[in-house]
Amino acid sequence: MEERFTIRPYQPADRQRVLEVFALNTPEFFDVGEQADLEKYLDVHWDTYFVMEGGGRVVGCGGYHFEGDGSAGRLSWDFIDPRYKGQGLGRQIINHCLEELRKSPHLEKTSVWTSQLAYGFYARFGFETQEVQEDFWGPGLDLYRMEM
Repeated sequence: MEERFTIRPYQPADRQRVLEVFALNTPEFFDVGEQADLEKYLDVHWDTYFVMEGGGRVVGCGGYHFEGDGSAGRLSWDFIDPRYKGQGLGRQIINHCLEELRKSPHLEKTSVWTSQLAYGFYARFGFETQEVQEDFWGPGLDLYRMEM
């Protein structure tokens, strides 16, 4: 029987598992020093953050927030438990966040700050690279600032 996955709003009780999934993606996709930033993000933007569950367990997550006057949205902190990669779960989370962002009548652009390891993934959604900064996230992890 095929495993079913659902996306639901993040709850504070999910915090530890989200941090565990983050750790599973470190240091390949994230610098270990980024965990403190993720924790701050969860404190502030918990209301626009989502988790994906399968079998009663969080297997991925991602969110968004608005910047400035609310005309700019940014995707943030999306990642999947490596054991579940390749099943389209990341695509589902990103599509969910983009749908939520598009509900805002003030949205003019959407951005994502990612790395050389994931920019191709976001390009498939229509994001275009605006800027690259070497070693921005940590040694060997470059910033790819993208917009659509």
